[in-house]
Amino acid sequence: MKILKIIASGFKNCADNFEISYVPVARKTEIDKEYELEEIAEGLYVFTTIGIVGKNASGKTSVLDLLSVCYDILGNYRINKRNYSLNSVSLSIFFYHEGYIYLYKTTLKEDALTGKIYFVNQEIYRKTYYKSNIKNIFDFKNCEKLIIDGELPEDTSVVFFVFKKIGITP
Repeated sequence: MKILKIIASGFKNCADNFEISYVPVARKTEIDKEYELEEIAEGLYVFTTIGIVGKNASGKTSVLDLLSVCYDILGNYRINKRNYSLNSVSLSIFFYHEGYIYLYKTTLKEDALTGKIYFVNQEIYRKTYYKSNIKNIFDFKNCEKLIIDGELPEDTSVVFFVFKKIGITP
């Protein structure tokens, strides 16, 4: 699994529709491919490193926190209580896994009493990756919405079914 792009709204001090992309948009040279990029599928490259630069109090830590939340969702399928609010945060996470590009959308809801973070309005879409369609990599208008056939606790992401390969009914 490789994250391609994250779009967040309502997260800390980030603007709505705040976007982090790992996919380069400029022409890729051989030097770029050798030192800065990783080819995860034919013609699909992601940055191997990303720099976050800014003045004091400009939001660098917020970006790292957002990345941490997204990696928790994709790796642990849940989010542990944080020292900042995740209530009403909307996330769209694009990622590549085994020949498919996925779009996972959710809104987070925080229970103030228990500290649990719940996933609300979860949707997951996928489309087959084709090298010839690299310009429309994030266009999910004509894609397959996955119907999840299985019960999970409210604090568990449906991404679990993608990686565990059970209960997916296309």
